[in-house]
Amino acid sequence: MSTGAASPAFLHEPPVQTLFSNSTGALVSCSASGQPRPSVAWTNETGSPLEPLPGLRRVRPDGTLEFFPFRGEEYRQDVHSARYRCRASNALGTVGVKGCLFSTSEASH
Repeated sequence: MSTGAASPAFLHEPPVQTLFSNSTGALVSCSASGQPRPSVAWTNETGSPLEPLPGLRRVRPDGTLEFFPFRGEEYRQDVHSARYRCRASNALGTVGVKGCLFSTSEASH
């Protein structure tokens, strides 16, 4: 009898590079299938989990990475021009995406 268990597989991988404007922000989806349902997490380039930064960045419950619109003086290179990785895990394994580069276009003040 089959248990239906399956290791994670990406349904939607984020693009290799995302360029966004400080006036619009950005939403970047990362989703995966598997049984049991995998958890999706974003990490920085060193592998540390992303912490929410109110008004700048958060990971939504569905695994989407959201960058909020921001004023030019709120620009942070470690947030707005950095590499991030998406990872999906369940009891049967983990899959990850190579580093995705996020950068803002020229900030308007």
